[in-house]
Amino acid sequence: MITESYVPPDEIRERRALMRKRKRLVKKRTDFKNEVHAVLDHHGIEYSWSQFSKVGREILAGEDLSLGIVGKNLIKSYLAVIDELTDQIQRLEDVIEDCVASPPETQLLMTILRASSHSSILIIIKVNESNWFDVAKQVASYAGITTRGLELNSFARDT
Repeated sequence: MITESYVPPDEIRERRALMRKRKRLVKKRTDFKNEVHAVLDHHGIEYSWSQFSKVGREILAGEDLSLGIVGKNLIKSYLAVIDELTDQIQRLEDVIEDCVASPPETQLLMTILRASSHSSILIIIKVNESNWFDVAKQVASYAGITTRGLELNSFARDT
């Protein structure tokens, strides 16, 4: 009486775990970047420069900002965490690139949609069992993309 639950293959589950991990790390990095902004705002420092560019990092590390000892240490600590998270994200992205190279579907998506490798692997792990869908529009809707004239017919059963 209960409908059978779909369990994706191990390969897809591993890729999903990899992408979830990357998403969590990016979110944490964003949180720490927001903490840097909060320290600057708290000290009334107005900025029109990017705090995380090379120049911005030099400004943050310099003595020109009146952040006090606590503010400077907080910024230094946050930047260290941001750097570590950036390194971890880059390592994951290298693994993601390796994952993209294997399934032909990701290469096809990158060609048809001009999708990035990151986007193409996300679509593949999200859609995975394309025989659930009757038409390409359903695939695009489920994956959170729009076709805008692009053909996704190879991912649908009958179009």
